[in-house]
Amino acid sequence: MILLIHRGIESTLSLEDLQLDFKSKWLYVGPLPTKDTDLLFNILKFAKANDMKTVLNPGSVELNLKLKKMAPLLKYVDIISMNDDEAKTFVGYSNDVNNLSKLSEYVNDIAIITKGDKGSLVLSKENLYIANTFKAKQINFVGAGDAFLSAFVNSIDDGKDIEQAITAGSFNASNVIQKYGAKEGITGKYPPENMKLRIAKSKITI
Repeated sequence: MILLIHRGIESTLSLEDLQLDFKSKWLYVGPLPTKDTDLLFNILKFAKANDMKTVLNPGSVELNLKLKKMAPLLKYVDIISMNDDEAKTFVGYSNDVNNLSKLSEYVNDIAIITKGDKGSLVLSKENLYIANTFKAKQINFVGAGDAFLSAFVNSIDDGKDIEQAITAGSFNASNVIQKYGAKEGITGKYPPENMKLRIAKSKITI
């Protein structure tokens, strides 16, 4: 697979380019272009000062800074999500549950690790959820993590519980992997009630 990416303004984005004067219930922050954490810090601080819930989906720059350097910023984050390989880079453990537990120590609410066709792990308020995926024809995994997280957050915003949010996220991701491209297949619908996802729930000591 070959990906052609044009970063555009993302490669030079600075605080001066942003108009931090808006209102929203949520602020979803994806990869940023600079190793200087001031930009991310100011965005997250603005969100918290204006009572916004924050979601962080770190990119390679943030991941390579690793948890130790990023820790002071994570207290402004409500939900953080990354895949299993990214978590190993960012946190440093080889075990997914250990990485998830460590992430949850720093964020305010929910830590998520996605594992491609092996499912996902979610830790919220000491409850660990381990979920499978929906069976689907796998053509392409690009955008699957974003599809999962966006549907998960939308579900939480709609008042759904964690298991319902995981199910919605997995359903959205399963649609995306059946198409080429990162956006094809995204659905704005919840899965039919007869579509059940196997989710194991247990307590974990943090």
